[in-house]
Amino acid sequence: ELFTVLDSPEPCVTYSYGVAATVGGVESPPTPWEEFTIPPRHGLSHQPTLTILDTANSTVSFTIKQAPANIKCQVAQYEVKYSSPVEEEMMEVTVDPAALEDGLISLDIPGA
Repeated sequence: ELFTVLDSPEPCVTYSYGVAATVGGVESPPTPWEEFTIPPRHGLSHQPTLTILDTANSTVSFTIKQAPANIKCQVAQYEVKYSSPVEEEMMEVTVDPAALEDGLISLDIPGA
C-alpha cells in the first residue's frame, strides 16, 4: 500500500510511522520513526463547557469540562478572565488544572 489516510484521527493522539522500500524482492532498512500529534479540534462544537455550581457571598465556583472530541488533550493551564460589578478593570487568574480538586475553580469576585 503506497499511502494510508486517517479519516478522522483522534485529537491529541500521537501517531508514528517509518518507511521501507522493497525493490526486486529486497527490502531496505526502515527509516527512523517519525512521530506526529493530532492537534485539538477547534470551533464552537469543540469548546469546553463552563458550569457554575455555586454563587455565595462574593465567591463563584465553577467547573470546566472539555469537549468530548478533545477528551485526550492535556490542559496545561486555564486562563480565567472576569470583571466585577464594583471594580472597573478586567481581572485575570491562571489556574493549574493539576492543583484543582475535582476540577473545581472558586474565585472571589467583589460584588458578585
